[in-house]
Amino acid sequence: RAVSMDREALRAWIADRPEIAEQLLRVLARRLRRTNNNLADLIFTDVPGRVAKQLLQLAQRFGTQEGGALRVTHD
Repeated sequence: RAVSMDREALRAWIADRPEIAEQLLRVLARRLRRTNNNLADLIFTDVPGRVAKQLLQLAQRFGTQEGGALRVTHD
């Protein structure tokens, strides 16, 4: 569900709810870190390295441990 509000209404709403402000900061900081990491990868890592890194991240996020390997399935 989406809500639309102007800047001042949003500021007032956040001011009354410090936990929301803290959560917003966490989300924005996470997005900034991810963007910085992606930019660094684009600048300093070649294509095979970027693909390998992405596969490792997907395996860690969605994979299951089987013996000495991570299994990633798709549906």
